[in-house]
This record gives sequence, structure tokens and C-alpha cells, in this order.
Amino acid sequence: MKKHIIIFVLSITNAVLSFSGEQGGNIYTFIVNIVNDQFRLPLVGLVNIARGDHSTLHAGLANRNEGDFTGLQAGLVNTVDGAVDGVQNGLVNTAKQLDGVQAGLFNYAESAKNGLPVGLVSIVKYGGYRAVELSVNETAPVNIALKTGVPQLYTSIIFSYNPFEENVRDQIFLGAGLGSIITIDEPFFFNPEITTSGKVAGRSQFYTSFVPYFGFDLTPDTSVLAGPSLLWTHSLKNENSAAPFFKMLECKIGERNSLFLGGKIAVRLRW
Repeated sequence: MKKHIIIFVLSITNAVLSFSGEQGGNIYTFIVNIVNDQFRLPLVGLVNIARGDHSTLHAGLANRNEGDFTGLQAGLVNTVDGAVDGVQNGLVNTAKQLDGVQAGLFNYAESAKNGLPVGLVSIVKYGGYRAVELSVNETAPVNIALKTGVPQLYTSIIFSYNPFEENVRDQIFLGAGLGSIITIDEPFFFNPEITTSGKVAGRSQFYTSFVPYFGFDLTPDTSVLAGPSLLWTHSLKNENSAAPFFKMLECKIGERNSLFLGGKIAVRLRW
């Protein structure tokens, strides 16, 4: 059995080396793949490097394309030195020009005129959306949010603090959200946003809120926003739900769920 395995491995190695030589200096081992411009086959391996333009597929732990790329890059770290027309899917995605979609924990692109980054943090150097927001809402009187992405779709990381909670363990929330900027007539804009947050400790309770913001640009980098909010609270355990910081209307749905009508006002600083 061992003899057959050794013969099989040697045969595969010989085939790979022959293939590499035939492709004019390309290295394709399914572990580390390094290919030249306009290589025709997909790259599947632990590390994939395309020295020039490439298309179809990069699948591995780390993928890099030194030119333009069309297709799917899937790995932990994906990098394209030129333009991406397709999808980058990984923990970290970077591109010079994004004409497709980035989906990951951290995304970076120099420009994304025709592209869409979706992740926890998405930085677009030129034409992107980056802002810090300070707000008061029905959940907590102190909210700080980092918003990144593009105006069409940005994501938020949210820290909330409610000092009026009796239990210290119920005072701090962490959350995330999605939003979009829709220009009405400058300096006015519409900004629908959905967020969800939970308490770091204390009650096992989650808050999901939809806010149809209306905003006004005071300066090119500063905006004020306000709008009503619809809040859904859900408890994972059979325990009393903590009441919102303030509310206008309330509708209980069973023991673990409630709907509230509240409001939100915010100041947003862009850079």
C-alpha cells in the first residue's frame, strides 16, 4: 500500500513539474502557485500569486493578483493591485479599484465608483463614507458609532451606555448596523438605518432598531439627523425585559418580545 502511495505522489509531482515547465516559468503545485500574465487556469492552492491580469478563480489561504482580476477570490487574505470586477470574499480584502463586491471582516479599496464593500470595517480612500456619530436614542442616552463603507451602503460599529440602569452589568451595549445615504435636495438627505445591539453582561436581551433618519448638512463634514425609531426587544431567557431609556408607544408580544416607538437625534462628523 505504501509503495502505491509513494508512486502516486511521485507521479503527481512529476506531472506538476512538467506542467510548470510547459507553461513558461509558471509554478503550479496546488500548495504555492505563481503564474504569469494571462494564465488561463484557475488558481487553487494555499498561496496563489498572479503576476499580471488574471480571471476565473483564486482559492486559497492567501491570494494576490498584481494586475486586474475578474472572477472570484476566496481566502483569508485577498489582494488585487489593479481593478477587481467580481467578488473578493475573505477576512481581509484589498484592491486598488473595486468594480465588484468585497465581503469580509476588513475591506480596503482606493476607489469604488462601481463597487460595493460589505464588512465590519470597509475603508474606501476616494469617494468612500467614513463618519463618527454621537447620538441619543430610546435605548441609551450615550451612543458612539463608527460608520464606514460607501454612501450607498455603510456599516456601523456601535458602543452605547445607559447610566440610568440600576444594574451596572446592564449599562453597556455593543452593536452593529447597516445604513444608506439618499440625497433629497442638498443639503437635505434621507438615511434609513437598521441596527442591532446586545448587552455586554447582565440581561440576555437584544435590541433591533429601524430609524428612517432625515439629515441636514451643516458643513461639508458635519450633519445633524433626527427621526422616529421602531425598536424590537427580545429576551433569550424568561426574565423581565429592561425598559428603554424612553418610549412613546409600547406593544408587548408574549413574555420575551416587545415593540416600542421611540426616536433618535444625532450629530455626525465625516472625514
